[in-house]
Amino acid sequence: MKIKRIVTIFFLLLGILFLIIGAQWDLMISNALYDPKNLFGRFLQDGFPLLLELWLACCFLVMSDRKHWYWLIGTLLSLMLLVKDSICALPIGSWCWAGLFASILTALMLRALYKWLTPWQKQCLRSWIIFFLQVFFTTVCIVFIMKMIWGRIRFRDLQDVTSFCVWYRPCLQGGTSFPSGHTSTFAACLLPLLSVPQVKRKRLAAVLVSILIILMMISRIMMGAHYLSDTAAGMLIALGCWKFYDHRWERWFHEHA
Repeated sequence: MKIKRIVTIFFLLLGILFLIIGAQWDLMISNALYDPKNLFGRFLQDGFPLLLELWLACCFLVMSDRKHWYWLIGTLLSLMLLVKDSICALPIGSWCWAGLFASILTALMLRALYKWLTPWQKQCLRSWIIFFLQVFFTTVCIVFIMKMIWGRIRFRDLQDVTSFCVWYRPCLQGGTSFPSGHTSTFAACLLPLLSVPQVKRKRLAAVLVSILIILMMISRIMMGAHYLSDTAAGMLIALGCWKFYDHRWERWFHEHA
């Protein structure tokens, strides 16, 4: 409880600070950090969606059974996206297809291991997955709507400085820069891990989660995909969605513990 409160306050203050800084120096920061050939930035840009799609496929697969067969639709869609994005992001070769095969095999192995859990563990896992999916898809919907409303042009797509607009008013330029989708979905995947009661070293987990989210924010600026304020807004949206559903998850766990 205490660790989650600290993480919430930390990211809330950090997000507000970055929005204030971004209002004045978004363009200058992007100019200083822009490095589209950076391997770190390219790895997070192209690699994270593949890991996300695999993770979603595993979640949907665990949720599926004879009574809830419809969860398999989510598994199939996630695997189809994984194959499509792998072909687009990775060079075609034997190791690429081996990686796809390993990903599908991983999902099936997790499903097999799920059968060895006790009924109580299965119930907790399924409830946590529902909690995670609520956080994730609520975040995705909010970010998508805001992207359509704001229409801010990405830094790498700017034709000249006059096309730049500040984050605190909709630009209506047909862009999708504000807020950051990568940052928001990345945070929406990591923050729910702090809600798992079985995690013993919560301080270490909180530090790792915080560092990873900040690294994703930096990488999006380096790739020219987003400004500092875009990443801050994306992170704050994920934080808000996590806290909203976390109260319900805590109440359910304490009632059934």
